[in-house]
Amino acid sequence: MNLSVHCCGIPFENPFVLASAPPTAGLDMIRRGFEAGWSGAVVKTLITEPVNNLQNRFAVIKQGNRIIGFENIELLSEISPDEW
Repeated sequence: MNLSVHCCGIPFENPFVLASAPPTAGLDMIRRGFEAGWSGAVVKTLITEPVNNLQNRFAVIKQGNRIIGFENIELLSEISPDEW
């Protein structure tokens, strides 16, 4: 079965691409994703300044004692653009 697709002119073996998330935070994790059959990866946001990511990436939004939502703190790549 051929699952290949083209997206924005880029050919992929299949439509499964790792999203920008902890599994794409480093080259080793991306390599393991490719070995498992993923056809692409979107890396975390790259910046040129040194990065100090927070340990807790999620926060709770409360109204009184009731949780009404969650916040997601964006992670930045700890790998410099030159290293990528």
